[in-house]
Amino acid sequence: MRPDYLSYQRATSVSFLGLVIQGLLAAALVIYGVLAKDHAALTAGLFGAMGAVIWLALGIVFDQARRERIEAIEAETLGQDAAAASVFEATGDEFRVAARRLNAMYKVFFPIVSVLFGAALIGVGYLRFKTGQVEFHTLDAPAFRGWAIGIEAFIAVVLFLFARYAAGMARQTVWANLKAGAASAAGLSLMCVSLVVFHIVDIVGPDGPLRALRVVLPVALMVFGAEVFVNFVLDIYRPRKAGESPRPAFNSPLLGLVGGRGGGGGALGVLSGVCVRRRGSAASVGGRQRADGPFASGLSRCDRTISVTSVRPASASSALSFRACWRRHW
Repeated sequence: MRPDYLSYQRATSVSFLGLVIQGLLAAALVIYGVLAKDHAALTAGLFGAMGAVIWLALGIVFDQARRERIEAIEAETLGQDAAAASVFEATGDEFRVAARRLNAMYKVFFPIVSVLFGAALIGVGYLRFKTGQVEFHTLDAPAFRGWAIGIEAFIAVVLFLFARYAAGMARQTVWANLKAGAASAAGLSLMCVSLVVFHIVDIVGPDGPLRALRVVLPVALMVFGAEVFVNFVLDIYRPRKAGESPRPAFNSPLLGLVGGRGGGGGALGVLSGVCVRRRGSAASVGGRQRADGPFASGLSRCDRTISVTSVRPASASSALSFRACWRRHW
């Protein structure tokens, strides 16, 4: 996909949509945690609120990248004029204000947000861990337990689906930084899933798992915060390709496993891969089943080409290989 201004405009819209969705859901979880005195839910809500800052930072940078693409188009249009060409050749990048701002955001804004985000995770996680230790041995069942399960289940489903959507977009190079927002949404979704499961376990069985969340979730926040600083240090020495967009340090590889980044990670990515392989196997079997009669030997040699073209849309290369195989054997 070409990195034009329309691509960055779409990424900006998705980033601000993620800010609204995760911000509202995290606020609802924080309000419930305060009213019901649910320590674990309040910790998860604070994590979601801090993660919403990631979507805000991504939206700001993607919007600046959109402005830079528009500026590049205008400079190219003006450069086609003979009189203006000498001016741009002489001044270089003096008129590329948006490009300089974008470069500054990559070099300064992303690192600052990463350091603040990591410090906030470690600080909030430590404070919640200290209060969780005090409340660990005393379990007062949270009020509004039914509301708790309903709200947390709703948040888990909505954020997981949105994280999968953003991670799917991030497979395109121009939208690669959306992985950070998808990881943040997936992390809050995973925390809500654990809350729902342990609430149900507390109802039907022991209360140990629910009490353990009072210290496990704060420890998870501190781990994610430490991961941000590790990424920040490693990114200094990471070699970069020419034209590659810098990767923010708050892009968590651990949470990315939940969100399903890249080429099919996560639960839904694994299931979709299995479905595609099953379809491909069925198409290959169907091709061999039709290889009866006098043309069986020729079709058996070409069944791999037939199965590929039956699963994926036909392209020029696949069509040529099919014709060559057809003429060779038939």
